[in-house]
Amino acid sequence: MAASGTMTPETARQLAETVLSREHFELGKEAGKSAIATWLADLLEPVSRFIAKIFRWLIEFGTHVHEASPFLYWLLVGGLTLLLIALIAHIALTFRQALRERQRIGALSWAEAAEEGPDLLEKRARAAADTGDYFLSLSLLFKAGVLRLEMRDDRPFQPAYTNREYLRRYEKEPAHAPLAKLVGLLEKWYAGEPIGKSEHSEGAAAYTSLRKLAKSSTHIQPAQAHQAQTLPAG
Repeated sequence: MAASGTMTPETARQLAETVLSREHFELGKEAGKSAIATWLADLLEPVSRFIAKIFRWLIEFGTHVHEASPFLYWLLVGGLTLLLIALIAHIALTFRQALRERQRIGALSWAEAAEEGPDLLEKRARAAADTGDYFLSLSLLFKAGVLRLEMRDDRPFQPAYTNREYLRRYEKEPAHAPLAKLVGLLEKWYAGEPIGKSEHSEGAAAYTSLRKLAKSSTHIQPAQAHQAQTLPAG
């Protein structure tokens, strides 16, 4: 009897898991859900009472106005209707502008830019500048410039790199200066500063320099440059 009544730690663990998995041990979760529902109901009840009070006041006010002057009543209803339409139109316009802004910021990923190629990116940048979207234009020019450098150097494309990471990648090359100019202008926009026509002209000039450097066939890798510096003269 003593041997059969002995419980090992493993047996005790399995028994505890069996007991705790039973349905009536889930009451704590249900109580938690009920408490959250009660809290939300208590929170929303004053708001719903306030809204109901406003609607009752409007109905009573409309009834009094209609009894006093039907013409004034319908004039008031028409004015409120126009106000509601204007409010809805304003909300829709704001939402559309916010959506366009979001699409503009993430208009083209690095992978999509690589598929289009730098020539197409330049065309898109010119089109964006023509519409006054200077930030998008500079963003496309920066991507086009980086892609031209990558193609020149036959480097593996890194779509996960940020602008600053690409800047560090070329920090020991002449291309660093125009890249830094473009990155600086883009970061001004991210900081909330506007990009106007003059800033775009500066960025376009930086891209022109970048394009010329990317066309250069005499590119020296950093390791080769260090080796050239250590060679004895003559």
